[in-house]
Amino acid sequence: MPAAARDLERIADLATNVAEDIVFLVEVHLIRHAHRHPGAQG
Repeated sequence: MPAAARDLERIADLATNVAEDIVFLVEVHLIRHAHRHPGAQG
């Protein structure tokens, strides 16, 4: 059972990566590890 949970977590991580790549391609900005600074635009 722990192996199944690990596999599901890996699938979820890969799905997140794909979604982030799609957002990047569509919106042309990187949302991974995004750090918002006070006064920053965007």
